[in-house]
Amino acid sequence: MMFLAFKVFAAATAAVVHFGAHDDVRVETLGSNIRITAYGPAAHVPLLLTPRQVDACARELGGESARCSFVGQGTIVLRRDGAAYRMTFADPLDANVVDIDLDEAGLHSALDELRTLAESGAKVRR
Repeated sequence: MMFLAFKVFAAATAAVVHFGAHDDVRVETLGSNIRITAYGPAAHVPLLLTPRQVDACARELGGESARCSFVGQGTIVLRRDGAAYRMTFADPLDANVVDIDLDEAGLHSALDELRTLAESGAKVRR
């Protein structure tokens, strides 16, 4: 029984990734959707998206600057700031905004993780 509980726990935690200098962004599968939550010192921004939305956004964010808008959910904006990148998460009314700073390696790693979760989420939906 203990082994079964461990396998269920391991399967559940395998679908959760974090990125950002202080693991400020949590990305997890939630049923057939993906929840991205950015945590800042004074706010947090949760986005509940489909795997297709996450995949399209990860592809869009592969450039130097980009914006992904999700109707009724919020936005993710990527801006290059010198050698670093700033990813801004905002709710639909811009009442809660969280900025995450990433270096180039951190950005590419985060985008790879988003694509991987989007692919696994898309397989679950089929």
